[in-house]
Amino acid sequence: MTVTPERTRLPWEQYLALPEDGSRSEYLDGTVHVTPLAGARHQTFVSRTAFLLAGAFGADRVLPGHNWLLRDGLLRIPDVSVLPAPQADTYVTVPPQVVVEVLSPTTRATDELTKTVEYAIYGAGSYWLIDPDAPSLTVLHRAREAWSEPVVYERGAGRVSIDTPAGPVDVDVDALLS
Repeated sequence: MTVTPERTRLPWEQYLALPEDGSRSEYLDGTVHVTPLAGARHQTFVSRTAFLLAGAFGADRVLPGHNWLLRDGLLRIPDVSVLPAPQADTYVTVPPQVVVEVLSPTTRATDELTKTVEYAIYGAGSYWLIDPDAPSLTVLHRAREAWSEPVVYERGAGRVSIDTPAGPVDVDVDALLS
């Protein structure tokens, strides 16, 4: 006999009342998904990207690892975001102008499939996926509630200018992906 574990659903209000314990958890319609902090390699790509975007748009608008409340019952934690204005709230409710996810083996499917759809529906301006293993940077631009064709930059592309809803950003692709 096979026993399948049951997931306990946690109401949104109870999730909001949980004490801050430093864990990284996303909330998806009653289910809490806790993930450990990423390793040093992953965090290096997050740091490089946050530094690049902060230089282009200001450090007060760039948040690494923040709580984006897409809607009640759906909370995501992008690796890096550029917001339209500085935020002081625990849960950001305005759509980011740029959302960045660094792909890793444990989150790749969610980042490439689920979050791609969610971020389009809930108003992200552009979505960057950094693949450290390829290495590549894929940029999706918002076209209503969907994405335009992806633009892929690979190591060797040199310096490029990428248009975003926050404004253009000059990216040294080789340095970002090294």
